[in-house]
Amino acid sequence: MKISAYTTLFILMLVFFTNMPVTDCIAGEGNTSTTKVVSATTQTGLPYAVVTSHSGKGIYTDEQGVFDATVFPAGDSLTFYCVGYERVTRSAGQLPGTIALQPLSRTMNEVVISANTPVKTIPYPKRGMPSTWSSSVGMELATRIPFPPEDSGKLKKLTEVRIRIKQLNEENPCRLHIYAATPADTPGEELLTKDILLTKKD
Repeated sequence: MKISAYTTLFILMLVFFTNMPVTDCIAGEGNTSTTKVVSATTQTGLPYAVVTSHSGKGIYTDEQGVFDATVFPAGDSLTFYCVGYERVTRSAGQLPGTIALQPLSRTMNEVVISANTPVKTIPYPKRGMPSTWSSSVGMELATRIPFPPEDSGKLKKLTEVRIRIKQLNEENPCRLHIYAATPADTPGEELLTKDILLTKKD
């Protein structure tokens, strides 16, 4: 995976661990109040898109992009998010059968890096440290990748990500995000144009 360098001083990498089974996003028998999240350009379902509410509840769509809308109160405000697409906010009480997300217009060009470029290893923090936090959807770990001002305009490449996970399966996937940092040292613009979801199949 090759990325172009931004003028920010560092990049935040978030590893997302869901603690809610994806199957909980599917409507139960006899419940027809489901909504499908699709790409606005291809009309295909977006698997594992994130649906979060203003009240703090969150779920994933299933492999076809479908989720059970009845888990949210009618008066709640829902935000739909998928890597590579613009966020959309809708009222839970007025959801259409399909939510279409527009692809981000940003494109990323491939960059060739010299083989002599030094390689640095940056560990991610342990659970419970200040750069980790939990939500209704799961837990996130943030790793800061330094980008000194003197390197502004240079190109960087993230070659490998190693993660130790005790419980990883189809119902508890691990999602990788890479963000440019904001001036407040928080995740800003998403740098990935494709979703990276890690699962383990027995």
